[in-house]
Amino acid sequence: MEGVKKLPGEKLFLQAIFEHSLDAIIVIDQQNRLVKINGSGCELFGLARKELLGKSLADFLVSPPNWQQEQDIREVQVKHSQGKIKTVEYTQVEELLPNYRLLVLRDVTNLKRAAEEELHRQHQRVQLFAEVTLKIRQSLQLKEILQTTVNEIQGILKADRVLIYQVL
Repeated sequence: MEGVKKLPGEKLFLQAIFEHSLDAIIVIDQQNRLVKINGSGCELFGLARKELLGKSLADFLVSPPNWQQEQDIREVQVKHSQGKIKTVEYTQVEELLPNYRLLVLRDVTNLKRAAEEELHRQHQRVQLFAEVTLKIRQSLQLKEILQTTVNEIQGILKADRVLIYQVL
């Protein structure tokens, strides 16, 4: 690579990036054995570096991914030492060096859970609106409509008090 200047202390710089990355960085060989792993990788699997090195990556996966997929970012589930299943997104660099592959893994378990919870809340809102609308259509009495609305909101939101104001 002509014209590429080396940074002073480049090796130390790259080592610092490797060790302090919030993402798990793993180097595996052709047999998918862990050759190098950073601290975030150790945290992801819940094991010390010496317990991970030399082990097959497949030992820590819920189901083996299709390494040959053409996507930039892939998803896989990994087993934590305490039995937790974590969802991670990963990218890989083929042939980082001859016979080695680099994997960068990011734990997205909490993001997925938050997205599912938000989807559930949206579903609840749609359900509430549909139920209240149906009850309103079944009655034309304003007091009954308001009481039905209060009851439905209490039920869905599990609230002990709901207040609706009637503005004249």
